[in-house]
Amino acid sequence: ENVSCCKKKQEQVVKISDDDGTVLVMSGGLTRDPARHVEAFFTESNNSASCFLPDLPADRNFNTLDFIEGKLVLCGGDVMPSQRHGLSCLFLTTVYDWVGWKELDPLGPEQVTLTEKRYSHSSWKSPAGLVLIGGAGSPTTTEYVKTDIEPKPDEEEEEEEEEGKKKKPRNVYGFSMEHKIQDMCGISVEDTYIMTGGYHTRQLVTMYNLTGNFWELPQLNTGRWSHGCGSYNRGGQTILVVAGGTGE
Repeated sequence: ENVSCCKKKQEQVVKISDDDGTVLVMSGGLTRDPARHVEAFFTESNNSASCFLPDLPADRNFNTLDFIEGKLVLCGGDVMPSQRHGLSCLFLTTVYDWVGWKELDPLGPEQVTLTEKRYSHSSWKSPAGLVLIGGAGSPTTTEYVKTDIEPKPDEEEEEEEEEGKKKKPRNVYGFSMEHKIQDMCGISVEDTYIMTGGYHTRQLVTMYNLTGNFWELPQLNTGRWSHGCGSYNRGGQTILVVAGGTGE
């Protein structure tokens, strides 16, 4: 797949193959300058260490970003001038010669994708699809996001826009959560999702499955939120790691 990047005002195309390893993509942020920027970082040798993808249409932070169904999908996020972005999901697409971000599934009067406002939330690429989890706007709910959206020419979008405005977006709600979830870090392990820390759940580590069943795991030594997390395998065991963040 080709990824179109712009670096130092010179257009370049970077060829990504299965042998090129993982590509990390970062978007938005609190600092003013990169609030619209989207940057791809190549973990193995390539044409360049990193490059910029098309900018977001507006400043955004506290959003999620996933690669699913062959596309980059950015959901939620806090944009102070217009809180509608808490309901927005964008995807990176190409229409004719234009490359940029468009609303994933625009419905309702506001032409947005989500049912609940979400920022400081989390996302899970679950076996059943993309699930958005908690966040400051709706801390105890989850919802599935329809991601198998095909890009349409502008003419077709205009025809569907009026029809879409007649109905509110209605994604399928997922499971409810035992605790309020905000600014936590989640780890996907097989068909479960492990939530570590968080603004309301400082030391808690809770594992959920898609039906909403949950198990409380041993707590963190230090409560934290807005942190990083991950996992690795050692001797057949899955080791969970949390790092950084704001602590108590």
